[in-house]
Amino acid sequence: MENEGKKIRFRNGGKKYLAEFISDQFVSQDHQGTFIKPLAMFRIWDEQQNEVVGCVTFTEHLLIDSVWAQPHKKHFPSSYRVEALVNLLHYLPFDPVRLKEIYHDCYEYRFDRNFGDDQARDRLYKIKANDSFEATFQKIMFGDTVTNRSIQNAALEVMFNHWEDNPDTNVLVEVLASVLPVREIDLIKNLKLLLSEDKIHAITSPGDPQKLISVGLEPPTIRELEGEVKSDVKYPSVVKNIYGPNIETTTHGANSPVSISMGKIETVFENLQKEIGESPELKDEEKQRVSQTVKELKAEIAQDKDPKKVGRLVEKLKGSANWVWQKILANPYVSGVIVEILMKATI
Repeated sequence: MENEGKKIRFRNGGKKYLAEFISDQFVSQDHQGTFIKPLAMFRIWDEQQNEVVGCVTFTEHLLIDSVWAQPHKKHFPSSYRVEALVNLLHYLPFDPVRLKEIYHDCYEYRFDRNFGDDQARDRLYKIKANDSFEATFQKIMFGDTVTNRSIQNAALEVMFNHWEDNPDTNVLVEVLASVLPVREIDLIKNLKLLLSEDKIHAITSPGDPQKLISVGLEPPTIRELEGEVKSDVKYPSVVKNIYGPNIETTTHGANSPVSISMGKIETVFENLQKEIGESPELKDEEKQRVSQTVKELKAEIAQDKDPKKVGRLVEKLKGSANWVWQKILANPYVSGVIVEILMKATI
């Protein structure tokens, strides 16, 4: 199972937790009939992963398929569904004490219809389904009105949880677009507002207009999200534009360029090879194949820079070990280089 064992952080009630994906094949404890479809089961850990808090599941009543069946209404979330559901736990009623009381059972969040407001039971919380997944998630996260500030806060929450375990990498914009139930154009414009307010930094690809590839938090923003006192120091926003494999210009408000050599990219790939070698998800033969593909990709980026070869290697990597590709794409030192090379294939 692709997401088995994946752990994703979330916050609720001022406390931090980790949700570990277990399965999308299980039976609802509250109603074991054939009308309940499983979506995801998670084991919930405390912040330090020292103690299992309990278990939660997400399900949907099959009767709502008549509402959600149209393709244009089921596009959200088309990918990163596990991440989207965990992100939802930040906004839903969440009682760790209750989870411990029913330790051997899972607390169920069920998307349902044909009743009034959301309803809570002993082991079940029924979420009123609107006319689409997207509209339902919007209602939970933003209430009756979606504002620019609420979109920004939701994006910052995802970035903060990513930063907790991945302080050296950004969040891909495509992940944010899949996790947050808003139009991509609304997401982009609000990310640019956060950028202008010096809340975040970003990786962009060349072009007119420039395209946002990934985003990350600035240190003062992290302190704000942690609940610490906001600093009076003004930090300039950072936008990195990558124009080739050996030159990366970083704009720090005053447009002063910073050159980064290929040595940084070498370091990134060395660390990645170490992760591949230690990965429990890959068998020995798979490790060898993935490692060789990564080695060839690094060589192609550093030497020939052939867009077609880079494209083939990228597709090969996505098909054999997508998590490795996601780490490459999320890294500020490599993602822009690959994007620049691939863009040359269409010139």
